[in-house]
Amino acid sequence: MAGRLCLAYSGGLDTSCILRWLLDAGYEVICFLANVGQLEDFDAVEAKALKIGASKMVILDLRREFIEEFCFRAIQCNAQYEGRYLLGTSLARPAIARAQMRVAKEHGCDFVSHGCTGKGNDGIRFELAFLSMDPKIQIIAPWRMPKFYEQFQGRNDLLDYAAAKKIPTVQSKAKPYSMDDNLSHCSYEAGMLEDPAVTPPDDMWTRTVDPRAAPDIPVDITLTFEQGIPTRLTADKKEYTDSIELFDALNDIGNKSGIGRIDIVENRFIGLKSRGCYDAPAMTILRLAHLDAEGLVLDSRVRSLRDCFVTHNWTELIYNGLYFSPEREFLENSLLFSQQRVNAEVRLRCYKGSVSILGRSSKTEKLYSEEDASMDSLENFTPLDTSKRNTSLAFFTAHERNQLKSTWGSQATRLTRDSFLPFASCNLCLQPSRDAVACASHGDIFCRECIVSNLLAQRKEIKRLEKEDEKRKKEDDENATEKLEEEKERSVREFERTMMGLEGTGQQGKNKTSLAKGEASQSRGVKRKFELNEEEMLKNAKEERVKARKAIDDEKSAKQTLPSFWVPSLTPSTGSQTSSTAVKPSPICPASSPTVTHPLSLKSLVTIHFSTSTASSNPSADQSTLICPACNKILSNASKAMLTIPCGHVLCKPCAQKFMSPTQKPPDPHAEQDAHEEDGRARCYVCETVLTEMPEKRKKGGKGEKGREKGPEQGLPRRGLVELRSEGTGFAGGGSNMAKREGVAFQC
Repeated sequence: MAGRLCLAYSGGLDTSCILRWLLDAGYEVICFLANVGQLEDFDAVEAKALKIGASKMVILDLRREFIEEFCFRAIQCNAQYEGRYLLGTSLARPAIARAQMRVAKEHGCDFVSHGCTGKGNDGIRFELAFLSMDPKIQIIAPWRMPKFYEQFQGRNDLLDYAAAKKIPTVQSKAKPYSMDDNLSHCSYEAGMLEDPAVTPPDDMWTRTVDPRAAPDIPVDITLTFEQGIPTRLTADKKEYTDSIELFDALNDIGNKSGIGRIDIVENRFIGLKSRGCYDAPAMTILRLAHLDAEGLVLDSRVRSLRDCFVTHNWTELIYNGLYFSPEREFLENSLLFSQQRVNAEVRLRCYKGSVSILGRSSKTEKLYSEEDASMDSLENFTPLDTSKRNTSLAFFTAHERNQLKSTWGSQATRLTRDSFLPFASCNLCLQPSRDAVACASHGDIFCRECIVSNLLAQRKEIKRLEKEDEKRKKEDDENATEKLEEEKERSVREFERTMMGLEGTGQQGKNKTSLAKGEASQSRGVKRKFELNEEEMLKNAKEERVKARKAIDDEKSAKQTLPSFWVPSLTPSTGSQTSSTAVKPSPICPASSPTVTHPLSLKSLVTIHFSTSTASSNPSADQSTLICPACNKILSNASKAMLTIPCGHVLCKPCAQKFMSPTQKPPDPHAEQDAHEEDGRARCYVCETVLTEMPEKRKKGGKGEKGREKGPEQGLPRRGLVELRSEGTGFAGGGSNMAKREGVAFQC
């Protein structure tokens, strides 16, 4: 026996002949048949396989997983190869191949086989699936074996072989086309259909009646989608919620109405053009209904991206047999995300080969507004709302901004819109700040916990870098000392050799002594007759003195000594002038620009005291509204809020300019005046804390003058006003739609 083999057996002409041929070749054959909804007599197929000689026939019901894992995913994707083909056979092949590999493993098969021809796509689909699940499995594909295809040139030879071996077949030489049937469609190809100009015979179609013979009474149905998946069908006062029952009911309705027939020429993966006929009633109805549901509830830009990048590529991967691939998994995750809000109900009419939409609605999704779209109302949308559509300062129209507030604010329909940060958000965790503090120099807002954690992390990193720098300097000093000692030893050795009358070994051949004529090539390293040469000895001694003096100077410069002179304004050091002015690393504000940084310390932070109001239009709001204490207007990114230092109260910019500017008018001697009006200082509107020093007193006197007030404590922020910076208003508010941070940062 050649081995045990699992054959994908359909009971048709090809696989029946292949079964007999494999048995004649000495294989023990386990036949496998998947029930994917084909119109088949499974008992008759089993009896036929056993009669031909199969040792066992295994039939598995894959209808539910075929519908829910493959067909429904194609509906969510609106898959349609080359704008026509609904992938019926392409969707069934990975489901069948996966089940066949399970059967082969359970029965200990050494080989797997299929009956796909060498000119179609199915052979590639099966074999890619087999190898994806078990790269070591051995595959027997008879239609690619010379011994087989030389014996059987085509279907006429197979029919003759079947007659000789007494194998019963459905096909005849009068109807030599082949069929592939499942719940999603039935395909017809080969034989008389290979001529693309020939009209298919009327009796060929099995899943649809001729539209001309369809009933004159239309059938109205209602389909309900949840996250893009059909979950309920209502037709003829009956409801279907089970996936198999729903599919069978749609196939029956489409069959009677003659819906879903196509006759196309497609481009196969192997590079050939092929003529194929398909009737897919259920898939045709579901795809049209799903497209209409998406038009009502799916965001326009999400739909555009899905159609451009997901639908086309997912369809080609399935058609080419790459279902078990990381590319398909990647695209499918994007597809599932796009379908999260495709919840709608669509009413359709099926009549004589066509499907038309009667209406659609959604109980949960509110992207469509009848009032806003009405031509008889200008209450929420006026022509002026679109006047700045093409300008950079109005990325969203006024109507879209209103929709953001009323409808989209609590949904993730457009990620770029919901990613905008509200006023007073922390620059580190990007959440509404808790126990808010601000950088006094630039007005960046943080949570106290976030900025303290960031400050501690920066100090820890600075200490680590200082230790590494000290270690590196120590290693450099040791290397320099070791190198100096080596130079000294080499100088001494060269001097001794020179004094002994031997040839010098210095670099570049220097310090060579003169040798007797004829002995230059043999006297290297050998003692020669000493001939006193006074000029040569003086020259060598001079060179050695220069070397020794240079070594001493290098050693002195490496030690911690003061330079011979220094500028009084600079701290003396052993290094150059640039090293004497080096600044010690210190923490920087994480919200500062990478090119222009400013320092960060606990003393430079100011606690923010926002004024709040709970009497808002939305009493159920979780957080109170931040307002200006002077005008009671809501503070936002566009209001340019100003922070008072050191007290930390916040006002809008117009009120800060109006109420907290220093008094410039001369005092009235006949009127009673407050103290702060007499001294001309700016004070906080809320607590009357002094925000500036007296201008005239800062100009008078010297260093020790009594009239001059004591300056701020070292490290504390200077008094005054600073504008609070907050990102996330979008283009219309003049802010940024992306917050980017570099360096060490910690979230709450």
